[in-house]
Amino acid sequence: LVAMALFVFFAVRTRRTSSNRFSLLLAGIFVSSFLMFLPVYWEASQQVLESIPHPQGAWYPRLRTLVYSLVYSLKAVAGGQEMARLEKLDITVPFLRFAYTVLNLSFYVTAPVMTSGLVLSMVGDVWDRLRYRLHFRRNFHIFSGPNPLSVNMAKQIRKKNPKAVVVFCQCKGLDKKRLEQLRLMGGLCLHAPCELLKLPFGRKNLEFYLVDADEDDNLRGAERLIMKHRREENCRITLNAQVTSGTGIQVVESMEKGSLGVRFFDGTALLCSNLLLRHPLYDLPADRDIISVAVIGCGRTGVRMAKTIAWCGQMDGKKLKIRVYDKNAAAVEQQFLAQCPEWGESCDMGFCQVNVATADFEKQLVDPETGSADATYCVVALGDDEENMEVAERIFRLYRSSNGYTFTPTILARVRGATKTEIYSGHENAYLRD
Repeated sequence: LVAMALFVFFAVRTRRTSSNRFSLLLAGIFVSSFLMFLPVYWEASQQVLESIPHPQGAWYPRLRTLVYSLVYSLKAVAGGQEMARLEKLDITVPFLRFAYTVLNLSFYVTAPVMTSGLVLSMVGDVWDRLRYRLHFRRNFHIFSGPNPLSVNMAKQIRKKNPKAVVVFCQCKGLDKKRLEQLRLMGGLCLHAPCELLKLPFGRKNLEFYLVDADEDDNLRGAERLIMKHRREENCRITLNAQVTSGTGIQVVESMEKGSLGVRFFDGTALLCSNLLLRHPLYDLPADRDIISVAVIGCGRTGVRMAKTIAWCGQMDGKKLKIRVYDKNAAAVEQQFLAQCPEWGESCDMGFCQVNVATADFEKQLVDPETGSADATYCVVALGDDEENMEVAERIFRLYRSSNGYTFTPTILARVRGATKTEIYSGHENAYLRD
């Protein structure tokens, strides 16, 4: 009983950190049953086996007793322990006889369930699909794929509502470590796309999140989900799609949606806004009144970050200065003029054409006239994780030395890889996760 309690306690404590929770419970049943049946079968074997002379010596009956106890313990785990065998054992104490009978019945009922659970957990996503279909909780959050944005959104959802069920679709082919990380946060990992999932039993609240990198995939997924679930009455379903194209939004909006709710959002804009909330621009030294921002790399994330800073960085008593560094700075400037013609009136913004892989980049960055020698905030959003980390480390050392080791600007580096994010998320004042 003590062994059983310890193994069950350990299994419960490690249920979210170990994929072998069923095998842990089976081990607990096996060990406790072995310890439980050993005294009984020892007593029975002494009456039968020791009365028979054995040329091997006195150790043979005892060894045979241990083997029998092991065999019957295995039968108990498999649910095959015969009640008649237990009834024939000579146990004189009524309480012990009752205890052995009850425990044997419990093993007879629970062991096949645990064994089947162990087998199902080894066969693809069968166990996760069963849990998804039969889950008793009402709120389901279903993501189209396990990408960095969906994982970050799932963490925020679980933080606000720990009882919510998080489901990641299209997880086939993920490595074991990645699956373990998703299950660590309480997620169910399914192989099928979210458009092919059957609804869970009972009346539920379902939130679908289409957050693939390809906008066309999100639009196609939204159309299929609308066609499939617009007549659904048993579940309250809401569809959230990461779409920024006006044409794509109009196509989806024109469809008959029935009772299905549809929302559109820009994941990059959401990321930039959250970063500015968590790491504000106005965290300045006491002797500075200029918010000086350096945006290094102006792809999709860099452009959105520069726009968000230009819109949100205007504060009473503070001046806003933005410098954009990119190898195609002229094209980026034309894009800003077309999309945000008023940007020049709200802040001091400049564009510097430079290749970050050259030594000239550092000279331009700390140039007191045209660069960002007074930078208080830096955003590194180049196309590659390794390049982002390398550039962030370079400018960290550059500003630390140029400021006499007294002040280093806040540096945000875009890191998409989950493993790299875990490594560098705790790097003080150098790297921060998405």
